[in-house]
Amino acid sequence: AGAGSPGTRDLCTTDTDCPNPPNHCVTDAVCSWGPNQDKPCRPNPPFGGTSPDFGTTSVDCLPVAGANISGNGLDVIYDPLTTEDVTLVPTYTCSYPTFTSSKCVGGLNEGLTCTGPSDCPSGSCNGQCFCPLSPMENVQQRPNQCNNACVGGGNDLMPCSNDGECPGGFCQVGSCRVNVTDTDSCQEGICPTGPNNTSCSVHDFKNCLTNNDCHPPVCSFCDAGETCVSRLSQCFVNSGIERCGSAGPTDRTTVAAFCLPQTNNSTINITAGVAGPGAITQPTTLYYTGF
Repeated sequence: AGAGSPGTRDLCTTDTDCPNPPNHCVTDAVCSWGPNQDKPCRPNPPFGGTSPDFGTTSVDCLPVAGANISGNGLDVIYDPLTTEDVTLVPTYTCSYPTFTSSKCVGGLNEGLTCTGPSDCPSGSCNGQCFCPLSPMENVQQRPNQCNNACVGGGNDLMPCSNDGECPGGFCQVGSCRVNVTDTDSCQEGICPTGPNNTSCSVHDFKNCLTNNDCHPPVCSFCDAGETCVSRLSQCFVNSGIERCGSAGPTDRTTVAAFCLPQTNNSTINITAGVAGPGAITQPTTLYYTGF
């Protein structure tokens, strides 16, 4: 028993640490949560062990069965998942009208419209989408949801609607640029002219409309004092997706870039932008716990 609301658990050493009924400090080895809550468990090797990040674990304490979207037909394959660097270059023609033309990838004319290799010295003339789309799939593909922005010249990174608004440069449709402030991997992208998304200030994966959406108990895992913050949308850089891994005996980073198929749920397809590209950067620390 603990000091919080019924069902919560707090650390204790004696019964006096538990002011709420039944005022009993459980010192037996039992599962604290999940389908085997309060049932006996084996906390020592080879059935369990203790780590500084996860506390005491046991093979007898199964995780809570959570909701997933596998029933909607989403099959994500991280192939390969590697500690080396991975890339995924746009090569397919997009079906969304604005992005049906080809663009230069790499070289002096990076991002300019092209019709063949000669238009892209030191680069290549490619489609703008990262993944193939079956003619049977009723969805319009585009490389990202970014607004237009000037590339180069005096108005670099400024909003635009045509090349005339970008002296010394050009107006890139759906412009996604490398986000130099995002250093958890490489080639992370951001839409320089929006659109913006609102999310909680600390737990920035949680969408919000007001500050209250970021406060407990509305957001049970949020910290007190979090606010709802507007941020520029993230994206995959137009010239290609890249993720950087690193190898190590105990600390390593595995990465993958892949194509996500369309699901059976149209709401998921629109929200997640699938069929389309995906990427993952997964830091890993290996703990020896005795299993």
